[in-house]
Amino acid sequence: SQPVLTWQKTYGGTGHEYAVKTIPMSDGGFVFVGHTESSDGDLPDNSGETDLWIARADAAGTLVWSYTYGGTLDDEGADVVQAADGTFFVAGWSDSDDGDVTGNHDEYSSDFWILHLNSSGLILNKQCFGGTYDDDAAAIDMTPDGHILVAGITYSYDGDVVGNHGSYETDVWIIKLDTALNLLSQKCVGGSDACLLYTSR
Repeated sequence: SQPVLTWQKTYGGTGHEYAVKTIPMSDGGFVFVGHTESSDGDLPDNSGETDLWIARADAAGTLVWSYTYGGTLDDEGADVVQAADGTFFVAGWSDSDDGDVTGNHDEYSSDFWILHLNSSGLILNKQCFGGTYDDDAAAIDMTPDGHILVAGITYSYDGDVVGNHGSYETDVWIIKLDTALNLLSQKCVGGSDACLLYTSR
């Protein structure tokens, strides 16, 4: 039988919005992450060109909370996972080094940007990982022992990035973090030519 449309909603403001990843909640609602150019409508603020956007809706699709995070340059969300304690870990990338973003390894390039949010979407912790070239996170997950794995692409071969196989080419970059966002280990996967893992860039 054909699926029946229960409801449909639009979210956003007068600029462009992109939802990249949606995860279900136990109450029948959902959380989505992506990025926005707006600072009106459902968006409380926008610090720069694009901001990471994360929002939660209830089972009827009504927004429960909606937050934008970032600095004066481009900041985008790629993936989100919920921990057993109800908090959220978000992976994306940031070109900024101001506003909500600190520790970017180069003011003209992106870093992996990882955020730990409480169950209401507010920042508990945040950290940049990468080197002096572009590093874009695409996926995040939690291991059974409570560690965090983040995967994306890197052009860097310095800073946190060790073992890039190419020169000015991309490797897939995988990092392992604890829940305090300390870097435990990292690995570059690839060859001398570009390796791609889909990101929202």
